[in-house]
Amino acid sequence: MAKKPPKDMEVGCIHPTNNYGDLVIVEYQNGENVVVQFKDTGNERVAAAGDIRKGRVADKKRAKPDKNISRLTSTHTTAFGNVKVVEYNNANNIKIRFEATGSVLSTTWQNLLNANVRDPKGERGGGGKLTTMENDVANMQAELEAAKEALYQQKLKLLKSNIDEALVYLSIPTVDWNSGITEKDLKIYFKKAAQKNHPDKHGGDDREYRLVQAAWEKIKYTIKYANAWKSVQDMQASSRRGRG
Repeated sequence: MAKKPPKDMEVGCIHPTNNYGDLVIVEYQNGENVVVQFKDTGNERVAAAGDIRKGRVADKKRAKPDKNISRLTSTHTTAFGNVKVVEYNNANNIKIRFEATGSVLSTTWQNLLNANVRDPKGERGGGGKLTTMENDVANMQAELEAAKEALYQQKLKLLKSNIDEALVYLSIPTVDWNSGITEKDLKIYFKKAAQKNHPDKHGGDDREYRLVQAAWEKIKYTIKYANAWKSVQDMQASSRRGRG
């Protein structure tokens, strides 16, 4: 029988690793057997809780990433001058800033390695400026990215404050929730949604994946609060019976 996990080993908790990006706890059996999933690739494996806390868990199905890519503030050369990594989420979502113009955009690990990134406000090293069409495309992409981020923040705020929205986001039927669905069954819905929206899966999306995590955190908090309140009510009822 699985033991109750420590708080940092509960399903949905995220831990960084030294070389393979973040991983998420999928199932806790005991201190030596914790099922984890790597956010960058979706691969799962079993690891010890101690190794997870120290970041010493390797994704055996992928090569060790270039530390110069994932390390914040690392500098890379492109046709539009140097760029710096300012935020690393996963291999497909790296935020960079162009030193010459201050432009900030998101790109992939592969594009950064191949120097295949454009500065919408800058000039190529050879002096050639972006064409009007390139500028228009860059501006539209920037506007689309800003709209996506605004929508993400709105959804995130809603999920953190509304349990009904969290249930809908993980496709958990309200009737099952009201009838006392077990946490084990709730985890099945969470894992299914996480795998579907993983950024490295076909049709996956990094923002949607983070929203799934937020919905799960709201559900776990609600269960914890409900259990604590039930304990208080039980104690009060017991006290009243004792006085009677």
